[in-house]
Amino acid sequence: MRKIILTCLFAVFALNGFAQLTNLDFENWYADSAGGQKLVNWMHYTRNTLITQGHQVGTWQDTDRYSGNYSLMLSRWYGSAYDHVIQGAATTLKTQGITGYYKYEDASLYSTSTGGPFVIDSANITVAVTKWNAVTASRDTIGLGHTLLPGMTNFTPFSVAVNYTSSAVPDSIFLHICPTIYTQSNLPWCPGGGYCSYLTVDDISVLPVAVATLKLGNSLTVSPNPVSNVLRIVLDNKSISALLCIEDMAGRIVVTPMHINGSAELDLSALSPGAYVVIVTDDKEVQHYKIIKQ
Repeated sequence: MRKIILTCLFAVFALNGFAQLTNLDFENWYADSAGGQKLVNWMHYTRNTLITQGHQVGTWQDTDRYSGNYSLMLSRWYGSAYDHVIQGAATTLKTQGITGYYKYEDASLYSTSTGGPFVIDSANITVAVTKWNAVTASRDTIGLGHTLLPGMTNFTPFSVAVNYTSSAVPDSIFLHICPTIYTQSNLPWCPGGGYCSYLTVDDISVLPVAVATLKLGNSLTVSPNPVSNVLRIVLDNKSISALLCIEDMAGRIVVTPMHINGSAELDLSALSPGAYVVIVTDDKEVQHYKIIKQ
């Protein structure tokens, strides 16, 4: 099923071109011709069909959010049907993957032929990093990440790591968000044939490559990323002195500026989960490195 989704997705973006990944906080929406709400810069699908007009039954501009004003809610509905969204963007970086926050009401589904056994659904998120193959006139998937998300009543961090099978430089990245693992009409249905398996997603971030090479005379290693407690920063050249601080995404300083000589370990356990920016500067330049606090 994942291969079918990605093939369909590549065909759409081959025709429409690429833009930078945007609206990953799900704040920007517009009304379609039927008055339903859709996400700006995301492609909306029902099962494998692209929705160009008309309100998609199981997609909501949700005010139950992790931050900001809105989040995205997707659901299974009416038996085995469901709504899902996809976005693609140009990139030349081998990203580590993505992080974000989710809630999930996992329904008990049942077989239409026997009335059982009941099974528990899972949400389904896939990241594909690709490169155009001129010989085959198709996209080669050089990196792939996938995760299934269990039921969760409160907003919970999630991450999807991308594993690479090629040394080629990518040219695109695709993100697919789906509220179910089931796809075929003969697989388990929602009890009563109504709505089930509600997935709410918010504040997605694309992780940078693992090692950032800066112009401070050497390589700067920031690890781990995502980080839970201790963040390690290492400059290969121990003789270089640099000024370091960390800001949140609103530009507020959350770690007091400090001088480092070669390396430093920062205790970030007191920071709230989310995205932050490590800022490193010497007397000539300023460099930024995005991290995710779990």
